[in-house]
Amino acid sequence: MELFGLYILPAKKPTRDVSKAVIYDFFYNFLKHQYSNKVSLAYTDTDSLIVHVETDNFYEDMKSHVHYFDTSNYDADNPHNMPRTASELGKMKDEYGGKVLSAFYGTGPTAYCIDAVDQVAKRAKGTSKASVKHQLHLLHYKDIVEEKRTYVYCTIYVFKSESHNIYTNYIRKVTLTSMDDKRFLIPNSTKTLAWGHQDITFHKMSDGERLELLLRLMNEASELTSDQMK
Repeated sequence: MELFGLYILPAKKPTRDVSKAVIYDFFYNFLKHQYSNKVSLAYTDTDSLIVHVETDNFYEDMKSHVHYFDTSNYDADNPHNMPRTASELGKMKDEYGGKVLSAFYGTGPTAYCIDAVDQVAKRAKGTSKASVKHQLHLLHYKDIVEEKRTYVYCTIYVFKSESHNIYTNYIRKVTLTSMDDKRFLIPNSTKTLAWGHQDITFHKMSDGERLELLLRLMNEASELTSDQMK
């Protein structure tokens, strides 16, 4: 639209765009800068992320950079001696308020299980909360991540209406799956690559093909070195 001779670009989803910018800035400009290759992204959503950090004590690291965090949900006498800050937009907040997470299993978009000290949080996109609560267990998520299962099903009852007749419909649907159409899963690992990544071809090779490629590259490198020495 044009207003007073100026073209105004409409912001269709400004909150989501700002949230992504804050998340990316925190991960790349703080976490990556602080921990380099010792931090990896396990899961991310519009306004949150779950990371794996290799460090002696992350809570001590938080205290050294507390200006990045909102610790208003920590108890005043928390075991980490974390100083409490005021709740502030744009700061990262520990959703569990200092409770240590013992396990995380991410199986797909909005599908994960978190095992904390005294609670288990389960999510499964497209499945009712009641079905997730009563039919899904931590081992289901674990089996999917470890590829011991390809699918986990849930039984769902829904109300439907056709020609003014209301009835209950029984549905058995796939709730969790190890099949990922958004990322390439590196065999025998829990790491993924974006489709189109140059390393996917290598990971799809058999052991024999990888050995053949390695020998060929070594020969090419040896020939190049010999040519340079002449």
